[in-house]
Amino acid sequence: MLSVLVVLSAVLLIPASILLLIAKHGTLRYAAIRLGLLLLALGFIVVGTLFRIQHWEGARALLIGGGAGLMAIYGLWFAQKPTKGVLDLLKLAFVLTCGLTSVALSVFPALRPPLGILQTTSFWAMTLYFLYQTYLRKATSAPEPRNR
Repeated sequence: MLSVLVVLSAVLLIPASILLLIAKHGTLRYAAIRLGLLLLALGFIVVGTLFRIQHWEGARALLIGGGAGLMAIYGLWFAQKPTKGVLDLLKLAFVLTCGLTSVALSVFPALRPPLGILQTTSFWAMTLYFLYQTYLRKATSAPEPRNR
């Protein structure tokens, strides 16, 4: 039983740690109001998922509201960014698949497996590109030539 808990905690903590690392390097953390609204939408999704597990009333409204809020808030943030790179597009794809998965969980449960595959794929694409861009590309780039 203990080994199952260790594996489960590692499976949950590794992606959460990666998402926190990506958020630490992002610019959304400087927009306090939008970040607060984004976290509120994520809270609705978490509570809605727990309600869904317990088969309680209100799960559908929480999941739809949280998913739609997540997509709308991050979509507006993305639209107002002056420069958009590949990592920004991958983050947008991940957030949209998270929001769509939340809505599909409550409205169209049959769409959950394909959206889960898209969500996992967009997460790992975003993570690998972030790690390459942040740590590997800087280490492997050629040094600047000196002007003499």
